[in-house]
Amino acid sequence: MSEAISTTTRHLELPCEASAVQWARAQAQDVFKGWEVPKETAEDALLVISELVTNCLRHAGGSPARAGCLLSLRRLPDHVLVCVYDDDRHPPVLRHPAEDEPGGRGLQLVAGLSRDWGYTYPAPTSGKSVWAQLPLPTGTETPVCP
Repeated sequence: MSEAISTTTRHLELPCEASAVQWARAQAQDVFKGWEVPKETAEDALLVISELVTNCLRHAGGSPARAGCLLSLRRLPDHVLVCVYDDDRHPPVLRHPAEDEPGGRGLQLVAGLSRDWGYTYPAPTSGKSVWAQLPLPTGTETPVCP
């Protein structure tokens, strides 16, 4: 697990193991404190991180050849951007499970907590990045990343 440091962006490499979710939350919480992200936004972002990293481990993990997940956090003037990259090309699916189904609501939570969310294919042949924008209250400006 490593961290690349810059002023308003952090990249965290996560292994394909269950402890990755807890580690990602702990690291992100420290980053948000340093960036002075308001408590409510930070708490929402931590839930989004938990869901996206869990999805990464569930859908892209499991194979010894797979590397794990990359969590990127970026502080912008009006929002925090959370991105989770994995090497699976299948797009995320926003499900609407029956009330008695025990799971399948993670992306609904992401959609509900985020101003916007989606996914991109940053490389032409491998992986995807699932992202979510969490709004910051007005008056919490910070410089835009170069």
